[in-house]
Amino acid sequence: MMFIFVYPQLPYWKYFPYFENLMLEYTGKSIMSGRDDIWRPVIAAINEQPWFGYGPGTLPIDVTGIDLSTHNLYLQIALQNGYLGLLVFIILLLYFWIIFYRNLKDKTVRLVASFFIAILIHQSFEIALTQNQLSIGLMQWFIISVGISQVMYLNENHRPQ
Repeated sequence: MMFIFVYPQLPYWKYFPYFENLMLEYTGKSIMSGRDDIWRPVIAAINEQPWFGYGPGTLPIDVTGIDLSTHNLYLQIALQNGYLGLLVFIILLLYFWIIFYRNLKDKTVRLVASFFIAILIHQSFEIALTQNQLSIGLMQWFIISVGISQVMYLNENHRPQ
């Protein structure tokens, strides 16, 4: 979450020009991907309606005039449902993690937990779980559900009779 709010502020950091020049010199690419141009106005719009957001289906163009996707699930949820909606979503993800964590002795659960971490990182750059690229999102939900199903199977078969 910190990445989402710190990354757009990097150009205002006093050492940014130094690191930007190094990056350009050695890779030919900028540290900033352009997401900062989208995320900063979206964060400002979220802060205008922080509790409940602007409602489902709201896009950045509706509140900022920018006709691009946020490419960030967490910002999109906060835009549509406010920080309360984002908090509920994070609690859901935390609940999934607790389910996985309590059963990490199983190989399948460990593998799914690893994928789960990767999915959470991926969602910082995409909105696949709920909107864009639903084919990828369905696969990600499938992986999560396989892990939860495995935990339920383990709990059912190891229950004292």
